[in-house]
Amino acid sequence: MTNPSRHRPLQAWTAIFFASFGYVALRMILTPVRIKTLTHLLDKDSYGTLTLVALSVSFLSLVFSFGSLEFLIRRLPGRERPYQLGAFKSVAVYFGALYGSLAIGLALGFAWWGPEKVLLEGGDYALIAGILVLTAHILQRVYFLFGLRRYPHARFLQVLYSDMMVVPLLAFLWVGQLDTRTVLIVWLAWLVIPILISHRWACMGDVAAAPLDRSHL
Repeated sequence: MTNPSRHRPLQAWTAIFFASFGYVALRMILTPVRIKTLTHLLDKDSYGTLTLVALSVSFLSLVFSFGSLEFLIRRLPGRERPYQLGAFKSVAVYFGALYGSLAIGLALGFAWWGPEKVLLEGGDYALIAGILVLTAHILQRVYFLFGLRRYPHARFLQVLYSDMMVVPLLAFLWVGQLDTRTVLIVWLAWLVIPILISHRWACMGDVAAAPLDRSHL
C-alpha cells in the first residue's frame, strides 16, 4: 500500500513552484517558443490573423463572464461543499449558455459580413466559436479550482490551455507552412485535453449531480 506521506514533499514543492515565480518563469519560457513556432509555420498575414483571434478570444472570455469568475474566487473558499458544487454548476450552466449564444451569434455575424482584410472564412468562424466556448469553460474550471484553494491544479491548467497549445504544432515544423484553419483545428482539439485532465480535479461528477439553483448566484 502506498504511503501518502511519501507524496507530501512533492505536493508541497509543486504548490510552492506554481504559487511563486515558478509559474511566471514557466510562462516566460513557453511564450518565446510559441511565438517562434507560429512565426515559422505561418506567413505574416496568417500569423497576424491568428494573433487577432487569440486576443479576441481572451478578451471576450473575460468580459462576458460578467464577474462570474471573480464570484467563484470570492464566495467559494471556506463554504460547505454542497454550496461550492451548486454555485459552480450554476455558473457553468447559465454563463456557459451565454458564451454559447455569443459564440454562435458572432460566428454567424462574421461569416455573413466578415472584414475583407481578415483572412478567415465561414468554417474558420465556426472553429473560433468552438474555441471561445471551450476556453470560457476551462476558465470557469480554473477559477473554481482557485475557489477550492487548489492553486497548483489551477495554475497548471492555465499553462496547459494557454501556453502549451504549441506542443502539437511542433510536429509540423518539418512539414512546412500551415494555413490558419489548420492551426485553428489543432487549437480546438488541444483544448479538449485540459478539459479531460481537469475533469477529476474540478469534481465534475459531483458537480453534475449537484442541484441547479440560481439562489447560489
